[in-house]
Amino acid sequence: MMTKLQNHKWAILFASLILFLVYRYYAVVDPVLLRNGDDFRYFGSFMSDPIPRIGWWNVTRILSEYLMPLTGYLSAFIVYPMVGDYLLSASISLAIVIAVFLVGLFIAIYRLFSAICKDNHISALVAIMVIVLCFVFFKSRPTENEHMFFAYHYNLYFYYVFPNILNSIIVLELMRVLVLNRNLKIGIPGIGKGWLFVGIYFSIFSMLFSAGILLSFAFAVLSYHFFLCFKSSGKLSLKLKKFGSESIKNYTLPVIIIISTIIAMMLELTSMRSKQAFDSTYFGSMFSSEFVNRIGESAKYSFLHFRLVNKYVFLILLLIVIAAAFIYFMKPKSRSDQTIGLAVKCMIAGAFSFCFIILVAAKGGPDYLAETRCVYGLFFFIILFIGLLSVFVLTQIKQSLLFLPFVIVFFGMIMFNSSRSYATVADESALVYSFIPTLIEADSNGDIEIDFYIPAISPEPWEIECLIDTLYHHKLISNRINIEEYIPITERKVYYLPK
Repeated sequence: MMTKLQNHKWAILFASLILFLVYRYYAVVDPVLLRNGDDFRYFGSFMSDPIPRIGWWNVTRILSEYLMPLTGYLSAFIVYPMVGDYLLSASISLAIVIAVFLVGLFIAIYRLFSAICKDNHISALVAIMVIVLCFVFFKSRPTENEHMFFAYHYNLYFYYVFPNILNSIIVLELMRVLVLNRNLKIGIPGIGKGWLFVGIYFSIFSMLFSAGILLSFAFAVLSYHFFLCFKSSGKLSLKLKKFGSESIKNYTLPVIIIISTIIAMMLELTSMRSKQAFDSTYFGSMFSSEFVNRIGESAKYSFLHFRLVNKYVFLILLLIVIAAAFIYFMKPKSRSDQTIGLAVKCMIAGAFSFCFIILVAAKGGPDYLAETRCVYGLFFFIILFIGLLSVFVLTQIKQSLLFLPFVIVFFGMIMFNSSRSYATVADESALVYSFIPTLIEADSNGDIEIDFYIPAISPEPWEIECLIDTLYHHKLISNRINIEEYIPITERKVYYLPK
């Protein structure tokens, strides 16, 4: 046991650093605060069935609508008794969850690279480089930069960021299985215990933009196999037959993933949310010129992110690509390296992901792609592509390892140099702090029918009612308080009068 741990000492060190630094960042430096109705609604209540239920508001967002209230329980019943501040407890709980998710992502990256190059030192260094790269990729301005794991609201971490990370982890694990077994059929080592199927289920039933990550990988695997089949000699009919039979025999999982995702998309169309007439939702024909224009607009929004790439980061990544291409063409033996095959699959998956997200955004609203959380899949495959090429270069030219620590430190310097300010978010959340003790006081006095006197800039009544419901579920109040009337006042304070 100790020998195995000693072999992975660099990975353990980096995983520990990620756990500590990510927790400190999200809990202390830039805490994410509960501050709107959706935050409170989903923080306190389980909104989904374990199996998609036709006709509900969110049919397919099972992961999000279980993980968020479970985090609410962690906050209310474990962290809050120790901290004594309800909203701070929520921030700490989110910090714990995202730290665990990012450690899981690092471990999945490390496991894949270890399976490829068999050098744990290189695997750990490149894995930490990939994680740091996710934080620095878009840091091109002095302030107001985003990173790959950023969202504007508490609930969006559960609806976008965590599904993005989970889909990434599952893709990395499937890549590792593909490397070790050269196929992706049910029953092979790495899949036999069934936990990977649990991850696939929650990945598909999470968020459509996120599920596109897993779908893109499945499409890339089958496309790559299709190319290999048609590259061989023989009649077209025999090639098609070979592709079909081998896909069912050796690539069962990608086939299942594609079919399951299509089913999830069809179920999503039955949801109340998809039928709701939001301003940005498109309900016309997908073959109309208007829809084509929306596709172009979606593509335009996604391309905006490329303009935010840090120029120094881009230069280093370009050098890695050039070095890998040079080795590939100058050393013919290197072309059989499995790393190149995975890198090609990343390119295919990235292209498919781009097409997928712009089609989804054309239907749901092109402005979605202005948010990093919605284009995450495209840039995940780009960054993973760079990581794979880095492993390829390092294993082919051992002396190149001398430059890797410099690259990691350089990326780290960019990460710390370009930070983001959340002062306005904190100001918006300040009012919520005053609501909670007032509602607890009303409950302790037995006042369950009240008039609520609040500043005019307060959240909407439905948002306050979601807060009351969550406080009740988390046992901070023993009764559901009914607010008879909301009375706006000019002072920046909150109080109530019993009816």
